[in-house]
Amino acid sequence: MFKKYQGLGAQLVMQAGAGVPAHYPDASFTDVGFAANAEAVYSTAEIVLCVQPPSDRIAAMKPGSHSACCSRGPTPSG
Repeated sequence: MFKKYQGLGAQLVMQAGAGVPAHYPDASFTDVGFAANAEAVYSTAEIVLCVQPPSDRIAAMKPGSHSACCSRGPTPSG
């Protein structure tokens, strides 16, 4: 997925360790820059792609930036 965006000229930065909960160590990602924390990503990015909505970090986003999140809602019990 990252190669597609890089092919369009994007520079990709992700939070160090962000993939670890899904069993993707930082070494799994090549040609990607790493930021020490989420705030560093949100404050510099023009577009933020995330798994969970960034409700607590929206204020840190720079003016004119956008976010796109793909979060699954709660699954129905039954």
